Amino acid sequence: MYYCKKTRRQFLVGSGKTLLALPLLPSLMPVEAFAQAATPPKRMMMFWFDHGNLNVLWPAKSAATTAVGSSGMREVLLRNLGTASTISPVLNNPLYETLKNNDQMTIVRGLDASVRWGSAHGNFVVASAQDRNSEGGFPSLESVLESSKTLYPDSTPAYVRKAIRVGLLGAGLFYQKVGSGVQVLPHYEDWTIRNFYNEVFGSLTAGTTAPADNTNELKSNILNRVFGAYTGFKNSRKISAEDKARLEQHMGYISDLQKSLVQVAPTPTCSKPADPGSVSDPALCNRIYMDLLAVAFKCGLTKVGVMALEAQDPQWIPGLSGLGTNVHDAMHGSRGSAIQRTAFEVWWKYFANMIADRFLAPLNVEEGVTGRTYLENMVTGMLCAGGMGDLGDDNGHQGYDSQQLLIGNMGGALRSGRYVTMPSSGLPYNCFLITLLQLMGVPPSEYAFATPNGQGFGYYGEFPTSHVLKGRFYQPISEILT
Repeated sequence: MYYCKKTRRQFLVGSGKTLLALPLLPSLMPVEAFAQAATPPKRMMMFWFDHGNLNVLWPAKSAATTAVGSSGMREVLLRNLGTASTISPVLNNPLYETLKNNDQMTIVRGLDASVRWGSAHGNFVVASAQDRNSEGGFPSLESVLESSKTLYPDSTPAYVRKAIRVGLLGAGLFYQKVGSGVQVLPHYEDWTIRNFYNEVFGSLTAGTTAPADNTNELKSNILNRVFGAYTGFKNSRKISAEDKARLEQHMGYISDLQKSLVQVAPTPTCSKPADPGSVSDPALCNRIYMDLLAVAFKCGLTKVGVMALEAQDPQWIPGLSGLGTNVHDAMHGSRGSAIQRTAFEVWWKYFANMIADRFLAPLNVEEGVTGRTYLENMVTGMLCAGGMGDLGDDNGHQGYDSQQLLIGNMGGALRSGRYVTMPSSGLPYNCFLITLLQLMGVPPSEYAFATPNGQGFGYYGEFPTSHVLKGRFYQPISEILT
C-alpha cells in the first residue's frame, strides 16, 4: 500500500477544495434547501385604495380570538374564516381563494392612522403624515426604499428603476421626498403610459434580456472551481489507486449535480411587452399599467412599485354611473348608506379583480428553482388610506381602525395566512410602515432620519406621550414577522 507523504497544507489544497462541494451533493442536501438554493431579491408592490373602508365588507375584529404576543393582539387563520368571498365579497376572484388556502394572504386590522399634518388629513398608505399643502418633511415609503443603499447598492445596473410610481388622475400628489414644502416626485399618469413603457422597458433589447441575477452563473462554476486542484492532487504517484477511485467517484457526483443544476435552473429571460401606444380609455389604461408592472417585477427591472387607484369619480367602472353623485362623495356617505355600500363594494371589487387577473396571476408561477412563486417571494399590498367605518359613518380620512391586506410573505419572513387585530389601545400606522421596511431589509439608519427625533418612521406628534404602547412606537410589528 502506498502512503501519502504530502504535507497537511498540500493535502488541503488538493482535496479540501473538492470537499467544499460536498454540502451541495443531492444526497446530503435537504429537499427544501435545494429548492431554495437561489435567494430571490426583496420586492414590494403597493396598490393604494383611498377613502377608508366599511366594516360590513370585512370580518369583525372579534373573529380573531387567539392571543399573539403580549400587547393584546389577536389572530385567526384566514382558512378558518371560510372562503375568500366569505371573508369579503370584494375577494370573489378565484385566485384569492387559492392564495388564502396557501396561506399567502394576510389582513392586519386596527392600526391607528389618525395623525394629521397641517390643515388636512395625513393618513396616506405610503406615509404616516402628509398634507396636500405642506408636506412637512415626511417622505413616502417608496422614496425611502428608492434611496436605500442596502436595497439598491452602487452595483445596481443603470437600467433598474428603483421605484415605479403610478398615480392616475392626480393621485400621485402624495409621492413625496424629504424636505420643506410640497416636493412631489415624478410619477406616471394616464397620459404618460408611453413614457412608462419606453423608460422601464428600454433595456429589453432584441426582445429579451436576462434579469440581474448571477445565481446560475455561480452554480455553473462548481466543477470548474475545484477541478484544477483535484487533477493536480489525483496525478500524484503517492496516492493509492483506491483513493484515486474514490476521488473519481466523488467528482462524478459533482458532475452529476452540475448537470442537474443546468437542467433545472436555466437562465430566465423576459419577453419585451408590446408597445401600448396611446391609450385614452381609463379602464384599458389601468389594465395595461398592471400588465407592465408585473413584467417589470418578473424581469428584475424594479424592486419597488406603487399604484394609486383613481377614486374621485371613476364612473367608467360598471355599476358606478348611477349613484346620483360622484363616487368620492358617495363613499363619504352623502347619498345614504345603500349608495355608500354600493360605491365601496363595486369599486373595491372592480380593482381587486383587476389586480388578481393582471398583476398577481402572471407572478403566481415558480421563480427559478426557489420552490416558491414570485408572489410568495415578495409582498404585494392592497393598502387602504383611512379607517374602517359603519354604514352611514365617514371614517374615510380619520384613520382610526385602519386595515391593510398583504399578498405573499417575502420568502417566509412574514407570518402570512392570518387575520391579525391590533390591541384595543391601537398601534400607530407608522409601525406597519416600519414592518414593510424591515421586510425589504432596510435598516433604521436609512429611514429613521425621517422623524423629528430620529426614531421610528414618520410623524408621531398626535400620539400622547402617555400611550400604553409608547415603547413600541418605533418598532416593527413583530407578531406578524417570523
